[in-house]
This record gives sequence, structure tokens and C-alpha cells, in this order.
Amino acid sequence: MFNIDIIFIFFGLLFITLVVFGIWFYIKKRPKAIPPRDAYLPPFKTLTTGKFKINYVQQGQGPDLVLLHGLGASVYIWRFIFKSLAKNYRVTAIDLPGFGSSTKDPTAKYGLDEQTNRLIDILNQLNIQSLQFIGSSMGGALALWMAVRCPERIKNVIALAPATNRKLVKISPMPLMKIARQLHSYVLGKKLIAFICKLIYYNDSFVTDKDLDNHFSPYKGQPEALRTFILATELITDKRLPLELKAVSCPVTLVRGSKDLIVPLRFMNELNKTIPHCHLIKIPNSGHHPMEESPGECVKILYENLLKDQRS
Repeated sequence: MFNIDIIFIFFGLLFITLVVFGIWFYIKKRPKAIPPRDAYLPPFKTLTTGKFKINYVQQGQGPDLVLLHGLGASVYIWRFIFKSLAKNYRVTAIDLPGFGSSTKDPTAKYGLDEQTNRLIDILNQLNIQSLQFIGSSMGGALALWMAVRCPERIKNVIALAPATNRKLVKISPMPLMKIARQLHSYVLGKKLIAFICKLIYYNDSFVTDKDLDNHFSPYKGQPEALRTFILATELITDKRLPLELKAVSCPVTLVRGSKDLIVPLRFMNELNKTIPHCHLIKIPNSGHHPMEESPGECVKILYENLLKDQRS
């Protein structure tokens, strides 16, 4: 008679093997050719909110448009679409507190309310009173919550695969806080970043060594960066999401790459039904970051859904 523990271990290993093989097969069958694109970001500027030094970039004239990146990312993700948007808007892209080149304080909280309060202070300091948001993943969730908190200021939100469902984080990463320094030293590196890119992008053939360096730079020699990453998962697991987003009163456009492995389509459909003035657009053959992978199509969709005049 077989030992029951051995049977469980066998089927557990078999399941893990099948999952890994499935991901490998999915990655291997992706297209490899991708058109070249121009990368541009203006020089960094800085401001201070509380104990955080915030890095941001700003350029252009016209209505204010603010770009918010996702969990673990930075303003670097907007490099392929920033110049196009700045032709008609004053565009501000922010390294959110705890990310990118901004201060990473492992003793702070990075939940939905804490980050919203910091973002309000940042906008006040930049004298941005009436604005539109483009937010990616966690940044999309933050933009939508800002529309709940400050309906008089937020005139329009375009959310790229917003992370608004706590089921996206199936297991709490908080226990990892105890070994975050060891994980940073022995696990986190460019090879792991490269693997993560394969999950984020449907076609990562445009990703260069320079891109990997830029994605990794906020973590290089900064073990506190991994701690703030873990703490920030509290934002996307907030119990008020997505149900309380039904209070959003401004127009909302949801954008999802058809090959997104991070935010399932069912969560996007759920959000589309929850928010009153909302519609969903899908970008074919693109993953979780269509602004990087399909910048031309992404800019087209953004311009079709941005307000030309946000005074009303």
C-alpha cells in the first residue's frame, strides 16, 4: 500500500511540472518579430511629500494628464507613449511612493488610503487641480479610487488592466517580509526580472539588456525595495475593491491586452459592470503592458478616449 504523503507529493510535483511546462510552451509559441519604437522620457524632477522624495517627469502644454505605473514598476513603462501624449497634454508621470526612483520606506504603509493621500498631496504641490488619469495595473486601481475620493477633480480615467480584485493575490506575501533581505540578495536579479517580463509581455522580443537594467535598477542594492513591494500588495487586496468603485462618476475606459496573463478577463468584465460610465477595449496580441508592447495601438485608443476639454 502506498503512503498517502508520497501520493500527495507525487501529484503536487506533477501539477507544478505541468504548470511550468504550460508556461514554457505558451512562451515558446509567441511571435518573435516586433516593430521598432522610439523611447523618450524628459529629465526627472523631484518634490517631497511627508518623508518621501518623489521623482516625476513632466512635459507638454494643455489639459493635465497624469500617468500612474503598476506594482513594482516605474515611470519607465511610459517611455514609448510619453512623447505622443505630450503633444496635446501636459503629461506628468510619477514614480509612486515606494517605487522607481522615489523613496522606499519599509516602515511606512502603502495601502489604498495611504497612497491616495500621498497622491493628493503630490497633485496639490504640482498645482494639478483638474485632470485625467491613465493608470496601469495597481496604478489603474489607484486612479479609480482617486475618482471616488476626488470626483470634482478627476474628469476621466483610462485604466490599463487595473488590479482591482483581491483574488489576484492568491496567497498573502506578508510572511516573506521576514526573509525579504535574503530574497533580495540571493533570488532577485536580472534573470528573475527577465522571467517576469515574459509573464508581463506576450511578445518580449523588444526587451533589451538596457530595458532589463532599467527595470532592475530600483531594486539593485536596495533590499528595502522588495519590502515596499510586498507591503504595497495591501492596495490591490483592499476589501473595498472592486464593489465601491460603483461610486465613480466620471467616464472610465478599461483597456486589456488579449494575452494578459496577470489580470483575467473575468475581472475586467466584472469591473466593467460595476462602474456606471464604463466600457472595455481589448488590444489583440498584447499582454499586461500594451503601452510598451503595442504603443501605436495603445496611443490610438488613448486619444480616442481622452477628453479634449476637461473643464466640464
